[in-house]
Amino acid sequence: MKDWHPPKHWDKITTIDTHTEGEPFRVITSGFPNLKGNTILEKRRYVKTHFDHLRTTLMWEPRGHADMYGCIVTPPVSEDADFGVLFLHNEGFSSNVCIFAEGEVDRSPTGTGVSARMALHFAKGEIGMDQPLVIESIIGTTFSGRVLKQVSYGPHQAIIPEVEGTSYITGKHEFLIDPLDPLKDGFILR
Repeated sequence: MKDWHPPKHWDKITTIDTHTEGEPFRVITSGFPNLKGNTILEKRRYVKTHFDHLRTTLMWEPRGHADMYGCIVTPPVSEDADFGVLFLHNEGFSSNVCIFAEGEVDRSPTGTGVSARMALHFAKGEIGMDQPLVIESIIGTTFSGRVLKQVSYGPHQAIIPEVEGTSYITGKHEFLIDPLDPLKDGFILR
């Protein structure tokens, strides 16, 4: 097997798999086609129309599982960004995911959930500016956060949060997609 090479007509996608406080996460590092669009939403529409089969290939079994979550790193879509991120999971694509698709349970405290909790506690006067707040997940892992700034968003008061957690690399993968494989697009069992 050490001299075996996949046929040139097979697609090859590389990823780095991690877990963030227990939540599995797959970062696509190469092999995914370029996404057209000037905003993350335009890129999401484009990939959903043209490359949804690659999402299912990487998120569904046999390469993923029902609770798999990942992202495609894109070029920046705004002047102050270093890069863009398009999140994907077993049911689709999103520019911000906290609660997953059908039946998925987030194992981590979730950055979006922690941000929302900080906004609620700050609005009720239960935490102050720059005061740390630690939120525990259902498996005992934690994210910490603090309110950096209070802002107005239209007629609403809002906050700029900072959220910290830890992510650990669990593997580096090169997925090979045989065009003759009847399961190349993946499947989900619930």
